[in-house]
Amino acid sequence: TTSQPANLPNASVHLCVNAFLFLKMIAAIPPTALHLTFANPLSLNTNLTRLFSTCIMFVACSLAAGAADRSPADTTIKIAIASDSTAATWSAPHPERGWGQYLSENFDERVVIENFAKPGASTRTFLDGGLWAQAIASHPNYVLIQFGHNDSHTPDHPEHTDAAGLYRQLLRRFVREARATGATPILITPVARRTPEDTLVPYAEAMKAVATETHTPLIDLHRLSQRLYARLGPGVQEEVGARKSDLSHFNEAGAKRIARIVAEELSQAVPDLRKHDSNRNPIVR
Repeated sequence: TTSQPANLPNASVHLCVNAFLFLKMIAAIPPTALHLTFANPLSLNTNLTRLFSTCIMFVACSLAAGAADRSPADTTIKIAIASDSTAATWSAPHPERGWGQYLSENFDERVVIENFAKPGASTRTFLDGGLWAQAIASHPNYVLIQFGHNDSHTPDHPEHTDAAGLYRQLLRRFVREARATGATPILITPVARRTPEDTLVPYAEAMKAVATETHTPLIDLHRLSQRLYARLGPGVQEEVGARKSDLSHFNEAGAKRIARIVAEELSQAVPDLRKHDSNRNPIVR
């Protein structure tokens, strides 16, 4: 067998091979058969038919080779993010940054991220505001679903949902509707707050229960972010916090750390994404 030169694309190799086969087929036709004469119409028709058939065979071989070149690895993988401010895309003058805006840095160019995360969103308001419809209408291959921060607000807030009630119901709906479009939903427990008392625990546990019930892949970002904070120790707020008094949101360095955690876990949960993980921002956790 012959090896393909590293700098020669597969399509070029197929074209060269098919051109060689085409010339070989032409050479196989007897010289007398290639002599077209209008004195013998039958001979003319026969020879033209042979040449036409040969050309058709060449084109068919080329098309087949091109189709074979378009392997699944060459297609775009689209990921939609449905979440809140901790994953949203922020810009100056705001110091906050969301992990969703840096997720693409962890994958190669074939992975496209569409970030629908919105500050202040809960499962309820993300649905009622039409953002969920937009997310699934973008026809993603995967939908990352992370909520809880705003769902956990007190019942007098319109974004509030009960962890054991509406929150679970809406997560089930998101999973069901994502699958109906052909997308794979991936549930992500809410990234932990850096507070002495974490009110997100009931929502993280509720999401785990829904993942088990619906057989949906889960990334336990709540637990993993808690582990990161513990490792960073007393300086955690300075390392990852957007503001001194903000114990929920991230600065750029913090958002990138969380994005790397999500990317690593995503690559484990979805084998198709593993080969696209560029691992440009490795993190010790």
